[in-house]
Amino acid sequence: MPVSNSIKGLRNLKTIHTKKKENQSNFLKLYILDKERIRLRNEQIRLNLRLEIINERLKEIEDFSKSVLETEETLKEDTKPEGVQEKGGQQFKTVSFDY
Repeated sequence: MPVSNSIKGLRNLKTIHTKKKENQSNFLKLYILDKERIRLRNEQIRLNLRLEIINERLKEIEDFSKSVLETEETLKEDTKPEGVQEKGGQQFKTVSFDY
């Protein structure tokens, strides 16, 4: 009986099926990586736009709070009646009595 490995061409058939197909796997990897790169760039653009919107809103809030604090301070100074003194957080009003 002849050895099956010695048949001409059988060795070539075995290597065809067992050989890794590197070109196809590299192509697939490149395709998947390209898709991921595109997705990540789009996500980065969306995040940058969202970050700009958030920063603008934070600036508006900060400006509003500053203006409110300034108006409260000016109202506090303008509405303070004469003769009122602040000591230790309490307000005292001086009153004169005639005898």
